[in-house]
Amino acid sequence: HKLLIHPANDDILWAATNNGFYKTEDGGDSWVKKNNYVIRDIELNPQNPNTIYASGKAIFYSHDGGDTFTSSTGLPSTSLVGRIAIAVTEADSNYIYAVAASESDNGLLGIYQSTDGGVSFTLKHDTTNLLGYSEDGTSTGGQGWYDLAIACSPTNRNRILVGGINVWRSLDGGNTFSIVSHWVHPSSVGYTHADIHSLDFIGSTLYCGSDGGIFRSFNSGSSWTDLSEGLEVSQFYKMGITEQNYDLIIGGLQDNGTFIHKTTGWEHIRGGDGMEAIIDPTNQDVWYTSYQNGSLNKTTDGGASYFGISDSIDDSGGWVTPYVINPSNTDVLYSGYSSIWKTYDGGLDWERISTPGSTIRYIDISKSNPDVVYYSSYDEIWRTDDAGVTWINCTSNLPVGASISSFAISPTDPTIVYLTLSGYSIGSKVFVTGNSGASWENLSGNLPNVPVNCVVYEEGSYAGIYVGTDNGIYYKDSNLVNWQAFDNGLPNVIVNELNIHNTTGTIRAATYGRGIWESPVRGPLAPPTADFSSNFTTVCPGQEIHFLDECYNHGPYWSWSFPGGIPSTSTDQNPVVTYPSVGTYDVQLVVSNAAGSDSVIRTNHISVESPSVNLLNIEEDFESGINPQWVINNYDAAQTWAIVPYGAYGLSDSCVAINNIDQITLSNDELFSEAFDASSETEVWLQFDYAYGRNSGIKKDSLAIYTTSNCGISNTHIWQEGGYNLSTASGLFTGPFYPTSSHWTTVTLDISHVAGDSSVKVLFSNIGKQGNWLYLDNINITNYQPATTIQDVNIPEVSVFPNPSSGIFTISGLPKGIYYEVYDITGRLIIESNKEELNLINHNSGVYLLKIIIEGQSQVIRLSKQ
Repeated sequence: HKLLIHPANDDILWAATNNGFYKTEDGGDSWVKKNNYVIRDIELNPQNPNTIYASGKAIFYSHDGGDTFTSSTGLPSTSLVGRIAIAVTEADSNYIYAVAASESDNGLLGIYQSTDGGVSFTLKHDTTNLLGYSEDGTSTGGQGWYDLAIACSPTNRNRILVGGINVWRSLDGGNTFSIVSHWVHPSSVGYTHADIHSLDFIGSTLYCGSDGGIFRSFNSGSSWTDLSEGLEVSQFYKMGITEQNYDLIIGGLQDNGTFIHKTTGWEHIRGGDGMEAIIDPTNQDVWYTSYQNGSLNKTTDGGASYFGISDSIDDSGGWVTPYVINPSNTDVLYSGYSSIWKTYDGGLDWERISTPGSTIRYIDISKSNPDVVYYSSYDEIWRTDDAGVTWINCTSNLPVGASISSFAISPTDPTIVYLTLSGYSIGSKVFVTGNSGASWENLSGNLPNVPVNCVVYEEGSYAGIYVGTDNGIYYKDSNLVNWQAFDNGLPNVIVNELNIHNTTGTIRAATYGRGIWESPVRGPLAPPTADFSSNFTTVCPGQEIHFLDECYNHGPYWSWSFPGGIPSTSTDQNPVVTYPSVGTYDVQLVVSNAAGSDSVIRTNHISVESPSVNLLNIEEDFESGINPQWVINNYDAAQTWAIVPYGAYGLSDSCVAINNIDQITLSNDELFSEAFDASSETEVWLQFDYAYGRNSGIKKDSLAIYTTSNCGISNTHIWQEGGYNLSTASGLFTGPFYPTSSHWTTVTLDISHVAGDSSVKVLFSNIGKQGNWLYLDNINITNYQPATTIQDVNIPEVSVFPNPSSGIFTISGLPKGIYYEVYDITGRLIIESNKEELNLINHNSGVYLLKIIIEGQSQVIRLSKQ
């Protein structure tokens, strides 16, 4: 909740948290918890920074720099207190003031004063509700749980200011108060925005921090200046525009009401939290605005007066309650609460037209057939074809439990709907139906793994759609394979709503934190630009090469040419090719769209050669980078193995690591050792150090090790760990894991099965699941047994029968409480369980690997599912 820095030693900081009071003496490298209380506020004695005051539901003081605390006396019982904020003053270091909010209604419980350095407090004021809404302090309740602040003048120990929704001032040490700012604008007593979180004197200047910005006063609150004026930081939830007037925009903002834009600029028109706004498409003087949870208002005279229209709706709406207007009959509107409500008279009366259910989050009405209306809850979408008489669930094959954020109906065909999903499920971002929701096609493609919040359809385009996400806008149409960033100078910001002003060809974005932005729509299609990459350019004969389409602006048409390869041509987007013979080979790609075509040819792009073979022993410590003979296979051109400045056990300066936090789920990144000759060896050993910290119990990355005698064309699985079995550090690391010297472990494996082979590589395979960083160091391949504990990969303590099986396996000898993991042949974790019966009936036939750790020893059993 608050951080304070020692005024004379910036290595010393104190932190107020929900989990106690913390102190650091090394600039934040390590923290020590000093107590277990919920602490909301902390202050230092102006004359002695080793005297510290802390508050939550009570007040505590410390004279030893926060190492120990004593409770202050004279305050109300903690059962009555919701929260306390405190203030000190340079005018008298013995004076401390406190404002306490009531646990029962979050209004004022009392103003308290200490004149003995916080040892004891006395009640000074509890008759005027300084935390309420009204100017005269007679209203009940307040928001003390959310907004609470107090300050004392540095030159006058009796001048204090208290903030909640408004700001109040006392000139007599808290006995009496007068209001010096009110949350409604304009105000005869001065204005600061509601929800005040800080009041602070810097010198003799008073600053007020609230949900509406920063306000400054040079006279202790008698007058205020808004320092935030002009900052483009508004957090828009929704906006409404009209084809009748390019300049007319109405938008709802978090904490800052509703604003309207005209030719003269922006004007604040409604208070509270502003939500959805609609302008009547036939009369620009008729507007609809809303507050949180579905309080709807209307003006019919261009904003001169407003009246409420939702009183007859006996229902509870979401924070941003959706509603839409019939484009053909503007007296008809639909609004979504737990049911759909409909009005035929512009909002004077409403009737419920759907069965109550989950809170409704989005509604859209067909422009070409207004009898067709769709609405969605969190994870379902419904449709009516008869203006609400009957409703049909059209969720069909959308992802189960998906968070539906918005959708857009084609302006010419109500059977076509584009739908967006929020959340962080890779590949579940945008879907389309062409049959009124009977089935949905996934259009997520190359969209980044961030929430998608809104979608708009561009009329007259090649099915052009724009989606607003948590990091900007993306565009796609029927001529394009991939989504394209549509930035056009837009900041990297959350986009909550998109509208298109069709008359001028302007798209507008309501952002959550940077106001409203606009741009011309994308415009005519340009010819494509051809480009590609491949995971390898030098390979062994027969080794697979994955080619990756990196073209721009292209349609779903590819013409690849691979002379000397198998296949020699392809029309796949990302083909896989092998070359049987040693040599160098050209690669060509031709792409096209409705505006033209482009090609790229790369001469001698692929080199096929037999690998150079090294003698044992191999020692790789990565201190000089990655040996050129070590090869990285990065299939998806995303996160992969790289050098980082962490050495095993803290004894060296670098190692190789991979960032699984930002990895594509189940992405497989391989690190191949240099080839070595084991033809004359009788034993071969592998030893390596690694470090890994878990992110959670769900995001379980894995490390698998294979040997190959043909450059990876076929591999032998020898070791694998994942999740908690892979972890070398206790606990969870929700942020990036950076290993210390104690976080490393050493693994030694007998890989003598490769003895006799003349060209062998060891393959380290990371199977990422967005968990955390994995580090590798000191990889040694030797013809002698290194001095360390051996992890045997064939401990016959657990058996499985029948094996092969049609799908049901029994695991015999499984100790109680021991979990096992089952992987498919690609190394993907598919099951984690401690049950004796293993059910693979719903999985494909083939080979699976069962991995179990018992007392630090691992066992891998090969399963055959028929």
